[in-house]
Amino acid sequence: MRKDFKERYETVFGRKRLLLAVSGGMDSMCVLNLSTFLTENIYVVYFDHSTREGGSTQDGKMVNQYCFQHGIDFRKEVYNHNSGNFQEQARNFRYKKLEEYRQKLSIDFILTGHHQDDHIESFLMQIMRGSGLNNNQGITDRDHYHRPMIHYSRKEVQAYVHAQCIPYVEDNSNKDAHYLRNYLRNNFLDTLYKSTPHARAGLLASINNYQSDTELLEYLLDNSLKINDNQIKLTDISRQPFRSRFLYHKLSDSGITMDQCKNIFTAETGAVFHTPSHNLYIDRGMLHILPAVTEEPVSISIPAIGKYTYGRDTILISMDEHNSDDRKGLSINFEELKFPLVIRPWKPGDSFKPIKLKGKSTKIKKYFVEHKIPLFHKSSIPILATQEDEIVAVLGYEVSYDYKALENTAALIVYYPF
Repeated sequence: MRKDFKERYETVFGRKRLLLAVSGGMDSMCVLNLSTFLTENIYVVYFDHSTREGGSTQDGKMVNQYCFQHGIDFRKEVYNHNSGNFQEQARNFRYKKLEEYRQKLSIDFILTGHHQDDHIESFLMQIMRGSGLNNNQGITDRDHYHRPMIHYSRKEVQAYVHAQCIPYVEDNSNKDAHYLRNYLRNNFLDTLYKSTPHARAGLLASINNYQSDTELLEYLLDNSLKINDNQIKLTDISRQPFRSRFLYHKLSDSGITMDQCKNIFTAETGAVFHTPSHNLYIDRGMLHILPAVTEEPVSISIPAIGKYTYGRDTILISMDEHNSDDRKGLSINFEELKFPLVIRPWKPGDSFKPIKLKGKSTKIKKYFVEHKIPLFHKSSIPILATQEDEIVAVLGYEVSYDYKALENTAALIVYYPF
C-alpha cells in the first residue's frame, strides 16, 4: 500500500503543509502513517468529544503519544455537547475548527481517513435520502479537503496497519446498529458481499458513473445557459423539458430546493425565494440571484470628502473625476452643500426633485416605478441628504434639481458603488 500511496499522491501532497483530523481509529492512523512518507509538514488535530466516560480522552492520549514519538505537531480540541443533534453539531464544530487551523497554519490540504467502504456507505445513505445525481457521489474531495484512502478497502487498511504495527483504538459505538451507517456496514453490506461477490465492484462502478455524469451535466449546463450579471431570463428555459430540474442543477450551489424551482416558473413579479446563501427575485420575466444580506444598511454621517463603507459597497465623495466606462459619478453643486451630510436608506414618503421636472417634487417610490428599477434593488439604494433631511441625490441614479452642478461652480462628485 505504501508504494501505491506514494505513486498516487507524492506529486499532490509532497512537501505540502498537511492538516490531518485523526480520531485514533484504524483508518485515520493509517493515513497519518502514510502521510509521513510524503512530507514533514504535518499537523494533527484530535477532537475529544467528551464521550464514553473518558474513553475519548484516552484515545487522544494515544494519538498524542504517537505524534510525539514521530515528531508530529499535535493539537487537541474538546467538544462539550449541550443539546440538539449530537452528530450534526459535533461535525459542524470539527469543520469550524479545521478551517480555523487551515488559515492559521497556512495549510495546503486537510486530509481525513475515509476509505473505500466509507465511500460506498455514504453512497447508499444518499440514495436512501432520495438525493439526485448532483448530491449522490459518495464521499468526494471538496475545496481543501482530500480523502486519499478512498482508493483502499477497509481490509487493505487493516492489513497495512497490522503489518506496520501501527497503534489504533476501537470505538465500540461503531458497532451500534441504531446508527444507519453502522447497520449498513455490519449487517447489510456484509451479507450482500457474501451472497453477491460482484456487488462491491458494481457499487464502485455506479459511483464513478454518477461522478462522470455529474461532470457532463455541469459542462452541458455551463454551455447551455449563461448567468449574466447574476440574472437568468426565465423565458430562455421556460419551454425546456424538465425546466425545473434544469434550473435546480444550474443553481445547486445556492442551496435551492426542487419545490422552489417549480414555483419560480409560476411566480409573479415581486416574488422572493430564499435559500441558505442567496435571495432569488422575480422581476418582469427575469430571475435575479443575489447573496443574502445579513445586515441592513444604516445611516452614516459624512463629515467631509472621502471614502465610506455603506453595507457591502463603497461610496467615494471627491472633487476629482474618477469616471470610467462602467462607472459614472453624480456631480453636485458644492456651493449648495454644508457638511456634515448623511447617507441613509430611502424611506416610504421620501420625495426629491428630479432634474427633468425642473423643481417639481415627486415621490421616490414613484420615481423607482417610472425608471423600472427592480424591486429587490429599491431597498438597498442609498440617499444622500442634508442634516435637515433634505434629499440631495438618489445615489447611483440622479441629483435633486436644487443641487445640480452648474457650469461655473465647483462640483462635488459622488461615486456609488465605487
